[in-house]
Amino acid sequence: MKEIMLLECRMVRFEVGQRVRIDNVIFTKYCGQSGVIRAAMLNKRGKMTLDKYTVEFSDGTESVFWSIQLKPDGLQSATGEW
Repeated sequence: MKEIMLLECRMVRFEVGQRVRIDNVIFTKYCGQSGVIRAAMLNKRGKMTLDKYTVEFSDGTESVFWSIQLKPDGLQSATGEW
């Protein structure tokens, strides 16, 4: 009997390398700042609003945010570089 492995394939709201802006939905010291997505941690139950993203800022610091705290930044960079 062969085992079949199914891989979940779903859309993510943001991709690694994409520039985002921190929204003020939940207060954080980074509100209004822009950064680059460095990692995506998808919610195991498939709830896109519960996905978390690691964002790197221009000074090199990183912080983790919920999907609802982020919005696309108008200044897109194909390489994710500053």
